[in-house]
Amino acid sequence: MSRILVAEDDPKQAELIRRYAVAEGHTVTVVGDGRAAVDEVRRHTPDLLVLDVMMPRLDGLDVCRI
Repeated sequence: MSRILVAEDDPKQAELIRRYAVAEGHTVTVVGDGRAAVDEVRRHTPDLLVLDVMMPRLDGLDVCRI
C-alpha cells in the first residue's frame, strides 16, 4: 500500500500512529524531529507525511515549507 512518514517527537504518539497505519497495510517510517523528516523525505518520498507541529530542530510547519 502507501508509504507513510510520521514525524513525531513523542514516542507513544508515534507508536500509536504507526500501529494503526501498519494494521491497515501501510509501510511506516517514524522519525523524531523535523530535520530527520526532511532528510528522510529527500531519501524516500512518502505518499503521506504526518507532522507534529511542535518538534525539536525544525517544527512541522517549517518541514512543510521546506
